Amino acid sequence: MFQDIKASLQQLYLEDERPWLVGLSGGKDSTMLASLIIDAVLAIPAGQRKKPISVLCTDTRVEIPAIAEMIEGTLDRCRKGSQQNGPASGLWNVPKDDLTRENSITMEM
Repeated sequence: MFQDIKASLQQLYLEDERPWLVGLSGGKDSTMLASLIIDAVLAIPAGQRKKPISVLCTDTRVEIPAIAEMIEGTLDRCRKGSQQNGPASGLWNVPKDDLTRENSITMEM
């Protein structure tokens, strides 16, 4: 079943050039989906990987610190991995107010 899902994602990736936006909340479902998409795309030959993929996480300011750290670490690992495998980006969207980080963080993935 896993291989069927992976093959389906690869086919969808190659069908057109529309960019993909993958939401990452830090929960088990979105983390698994993001991992599955990245794994499927990395299995495609490098010359065919041209569609942009963005992994987006919005900091709602209610995440416990451990989840926020896990998300930041995940996006950072994605960024480092894609420097070799591109094209993708990791986006950590943080609302601007006095209680949040100074600015939104955009990490190239």
